[in-house]
Amino acid sequence: MVSVITSSAAFTAVHSLRSIDERFVSSSKRIESGYRVADSLDDASIFSVAQTVRAEVKTAASVQSSLAQGQNTVQVALSGLRQIYDLTNEIRANVILLADGATAESARAAIKSNTQEMLRQIESARNISSYNGSSLLADGAQSRSFIADSAGNTITVSAFDGQTEVDALTTAVNNITDADSALATLDAVTDLQSKVNQTTADIASTGKAISEKNVFIGALVDALKKSLGALVDTDITEAAAVRQSAILQRGLSIESLAFTTESNRRVVDLLR
Repeated sequence: MVSVITSSAAFTAVHSLRSIDERFVSSSKRIESGYRVADSLDDASIFSVAQTVRAEVKTAASVQSSLAQGQNTVQVALSGLRQIYDLTNEIRANVILLADGATAESARAAIKSNTQEMLRQIESARNISSYNGSSLLADGAQSRSFIADSAGNTITVSAFDGQTEVDALTTAVNNITDADSALATLDAVTDLQSKVNQTTADIASTGKAISEKNVFIGALVDALKKSLGALVDTDITEAAAVRQSAILQRGLSIESLAFTTESNRRVVDLLR
């Protein structure tokens, strides 16, 4: 039936054109935004899951940042401890010279002075071995904790607690007056070296745990990002093909609508 009031063909053509326009807009949005699901209007359930994954990624990134701070703190502390141990070796060598009865009296004052300077260098190394304004080696240093996971659990790096040994060695060196007193100083050197070795082992062990945790968190972040991409990212090739198809179909639909309109116009002309 041909009707000049109600045209089923025109309704069909318009409906088809609207559907094609929606596909064109949707595919264009996907291409321009890069997301198949850019907001809740695209797919509420997937968008909700994606938002949860994004929150997990941000949390994991914050944990990574904290662990990186821990790694840097450990590296600085270990560097300082290495320097301190090297200095104690030099102090030991000097003390042995002072304990040697064959050492000329004229050289003893210079050796002692050099040894005292090394003690000052130890103090300097402890103070400058600082990261982000905090030192694990300085007098009164406190242990530091770093966030290790999204639950808020922490990994704690112990501080150097060898002030007693440092003070004992300083006193012993200052009190060297002869070979016997120098010989007695060797025990204080050994005690400080033992404390440095113990602290180095503790910090290095914790540093390894921090590094391993950071590697795991990094892998977790990569996995979360991949899953997020699978949920919401646009397949550009597919979206481009859909948009190109919509463009072609839109042209055909417009021609169909024009043809229907022209047919009805001709019927009206005949009735005039």
